[in-house]
Amino acid sequence: MPGFGGLWYSFRIGSALFVSLDADDVVYQDAGAFVAGPAALTPVAGTGHPAIEPGTSFYIRGYSGGAQTAWLERTLAAGRGDPSVDWIIVQMHQCGCSSSATGNGSDLGIRQQWLPLFDRYQVDLVLNGHDHDYERSFPVRGADVDAGHEAATDAVVNTLRPHPVTTTDSGVFDTSQGTVHLTLGCGGTDTPLDEYGMDTADGSPLPGGSRPPRTPHDRPRCSPGLTAPC
Repeated sequence: MPGFGGLWYSFRIGSALFVSLDADDVVYQDAGAFVAGPAALTPVAGTGHPAIEPGTSFYIRGYSGGAQTAWLERTLAAGRGDPSVDWIIVQMHQCGCSSSATGNGSDLGIRQQWLPLFDRYQVDLVLNGHDHDYERSFPVRGADVDAGHEAATDAVVNTLRPHPVTTTDSGVFDTSQGTVHLTLGCGGTDTPLDEYGMDTADGSPLPGGSRPPRTPHDRPRCSPGLTAPC
């Protein structure tokens, strides 16, 4: 894509199509730095850059002007229409389906822009990081409406919570019926956000381990400026 080289791309390994996305283009949270102040942000000495004044925003949501989402739909449509493709696997940093109540949680921008495409073209698996934990969802398809609550007022809001097609852990899931979301954000971190036990060797918290599939949390991060799940 001219002007956006390397920010999103796809590749094949055997019968699997991998699609790598830059979710900063659609997310509401963590899509750029904000200089809150009260002091200016002083760049590292030697860079030659001037101080950045308080109130400056580097928010980049929507930077591609819809080009990435249009490319994604073309890529998914071609992949699902190719009889040699058995699996479509999407990878991106932020989460559209996370039950973490102490981490970043789910982002409404991903749910609005990309989850309908994952449903339409039967994406099998979505891989994420961002939240410093491990979890695997049940297969999801479509959304539950008015399933969330605004953090400050507890008012009912439509967070587009992904709908699980089953909540029975049979050990085998038909991903033609729903997409599985897998969060793998625990590797290398010493600050797990959801603690699932303690390491008996040194008493440190475990950020992952053996967990059953989970239903999507109904209180995701869903709009700019919120400091608690909504």
